[in-house]
Amino acid sequence: MVYLFEESELNDILNTTAASDLQRINAVYGRKTAPNAELYSLIWKPFEPFLEGIKTVNVSPSGLLHKVSLASVSDGLNGFLIDRYNIQILTTTANVNSGRELALNSNSSFTIFGGINYSM
Repeated sequence: MVYLFEESELNDILNTTAASDLQRINAVYGRKTAPNAELYSLIWKPFEPFLEGIKTVNVSPSGLLHKVSLASVSDGLNGFLIDRYNIQILTTTANVNSGRELALNSNSSFTIFGGINYSM
């Protein structure tokens, strides 16, 4: 299990103010070589060790993550996530498997769930 972040942390980044829309977008997402990689560090960096050799990533965002264009997130060094991954946005985690048998205990496939409240 990979623990990510509190919703308030993402909210702080998404509510960045700037003089223009372009400045706000650059402040939130960063540029190809910009040093600002807060969004990347918060959302994506914790998964990097598990994505070696992976080209396609299926994501079913919830909550504020629906407001984030993952493909546009910059790590501030190597460009945007879209440059390294084929990011598939799914409306529900039921679409992750899409008829294929889930490869359990395999390094070539994994499933990520977020926002789970186990006490419900």
